[in-house]
Amino acid sequence: MTSDDKTLAPIPHPIEFDFFSKQSNKTTKLVNSADGFKLDGANRWYDFEFTQPVYLTKISIEVSGYDRWHKFEVEVDHIDGTKHQQQLPVDGENVSLKLGKLATGFRFRPDRVWITQTDILRVVATGYTLDEFHEYEAIVKNIRSRTKTIDDKEVAYKSLEESEKNLQASVKALTSEVGKLTAQRSEISESATTMSNQIKERDASKKDIETEIESLQEERRGIRAQITSDTTELDNLTKKIRLFPSEVAGFVGEGTRNIRNYLLLSLPFTAILCVILWSLFSSSIDLTQLWRKDLDVDVWTIFLTRIPFVLVAITLVETCGFIVGRLVFEIVKINRQRLEFSKLSIVAKDVVTSASTDTTMTEAARFAEETKLKMTLLQEHMKSQSQEEFKYSGTAISAAIIGVATRLSGGKS
Repeated sequence: MTSDDKTLAPIPHPIEFDFFSKQSNKTTKLVNSADGFKLDGANRWYDFEFTQPVYLTKISIEVSGYDRWHKFEVEVDHIDGTKHQQQLPVDGENVSLKLGKLATGFRFRPDRVWITQTDILRVVATGYTLDEFHEYEAIVKNIRSRTKTIDDKEVAYKSLEESEKNLQASVKALTSEVGKLTAQRSEISESATTMSNQIKERDASKKDIETEIESLQEERRGIRAQITSDTTELDNLTKKIRLFPSEVAGFVGEGTRNIRNYLLLSLPFTAILCVILWSLFSSSIDLTQLWRKDLDVDVWTIFLTRIPFVLVAITLVETCGFIVGRLVFEIVKINRQRLEFSKLSIVAKDVVTSASTDTTMTEAARFAEETKLKMTLLQEHMKSQSQEEFKYSGTAISAAIIGVATRLSGGKS
């Protein structure tokens, strides 16, 4: 690999949480964890699986409470069915393994530690997604092929230059020889004529060589221009890929799906509520008409016989109304969160772009500062949130059912 290929090679990045399966598991939540989430370090397997193959270059595990003589047993499942197994020592508060192969998942198991409290703080899998791997593989192969073509043509060009120098030396030698033969023209006139023809032929060959050299030089300039264009295209592709983590497209898409699901879930409860309300309204009208006809009706009998129906109707109205209200509250909450995260992303991007307009900041430095600013804004945003908003209470449906049960039991937990 040439030095140009090294500068154009993609930079490995942490694999995002969305590429891991079983995202609801506590073990999976250790991936790229940055909010203080941690798990106790037990002598068991911590499994991580990818939703699609990933080219892993490094696995890093941040831990606490382990000493340097403790070891972690790490296994990596490759896409070709092979498995990499290795015992890794603890280096300070980190356990790392360098790789270079497509993998479908990995897992690790710490040594058993007595007395001391041990924790698993964070797991970072570094590398490329399958699409990125294929894209950059094609780009690198294309660049290497073109570089080899250029090298071959440069070798041919140098060979032609050497031939030209040799021909020039031959011309000089022949010219000197012609000078000597001129003095002896009378004796070797026939030989001089032959040598003159040879000189003409070599001059013609020299012109052909010079023409070919000029053609090769023009072709080399075109190839260099094409390399510059390809380099610009590669930089643009790199920017697009590196800008993806700054967007909230995944969050917005997930929020939209949740809103659609909540609306679908609220439809049957809304229908039940409408049917019950219409039935109550209709029954009230019938009861009024019965009373106005001055029939001999026992009021207490009607009252007592309607009590079960009224209790069931009140319970259903209360339950359906609470569930529908809870789902509407979740929809409003998701929309508010999407607006907040979009605002943070826009502010961070605009601030970094404005601050680096007339500076020598590189694209990598600009991306790092943008990410740092976003994390700072996100931390400040999280500080302003109520602690109750981050308390796990299950899904919206389970929370609604628990709320209904609490109401029916008189508010007791």
